[in-house]
Amino acid sequence: MDGLTLQQLPLLPLVRVLGVATAFPILAGPGAPRLVRLAVALALACVLVPFPLSRAQLALSPLATACAVPFEILIGMAIGFAFSLLFHALAVAGDFLGQEMGLNVASQIDPDSGLPVPLLARLFELIGLILFVELGGLGLMLRTVRGSFTLIPAGAAVRPVQLLQPLGEGCGAAIAWGVGIALPAGLVLMVFTVFTTIAARVLPKLHIFYFAYALRLLLAIFLAALVLPRLVPFIARFTEQICAWVQCGLAPR
Repeated sequence: MDGLTLQQLPLLPLVRVLGVATAFPILAGPGAPRLVRLAVALALACVLVPFPLSRAQLALSPLATACAVPFEILIGMAIGFAFSLLFHALAVAGDFLGQEMGLNVASQIDPDSGLPVPLLARLFELIGLILFVELGGLGLMLRTVRGSFTLIPAGAAVRPVQLLQPLGEGCGAAIAWGVGIALPAGLVLMVFTVFTTIAARVLPKLHIFYFAYALRLLLAIFLAALVLPRLVPFIARFTEQICAWVQCGLAPR
């Protein structure tokens, strides 16, 4: 059996999968070493790329292949970023709730971005990461990547506006969903803060401020525990919505 030539190697699919692995934190985020991202992309490309390759792709000249590389990177990073919107929505929920709890003064460095991230936002992201894998979201994302080669074959050109429009809608939805998750708990904490402030003003001899922060923190922890079960249906619905955005962006126009 003849071996594969250099032109028959899945270069363009590898570039697309590399873009997905770069933009999606589970596979290999920006904080991962380059060799790790390349190894992950190569392994996924060998599994996800449909073989045998089409004749149209094999007929591409080296110049045409080089011109198609930016489009493949754009498609891959768009898919990876779309699925990472789930974790951004959870970070918004954790950040909003942490702001009301008064915990945003304590932050840790996110290994992916290298920026300080509030502790509660990081907790929501990690829990969302575990639930995403447990609910089959990772398999759904890999099937979406494989299906993208059917919607837009490797080497085909794509308009950036075609991808940016669904992603813009997804960014707005991620912020709205994230605030919606933490909004009930945030409103309760806000009402509690207003109540303690008025009580301290009306009854100054009680010295409510001496123990108000501790009570508020205990209430916030209880409310956060009530919010966590809501993440399971949220992740399931939002993942399905992400797949719809990706298919809308990759659908031929």
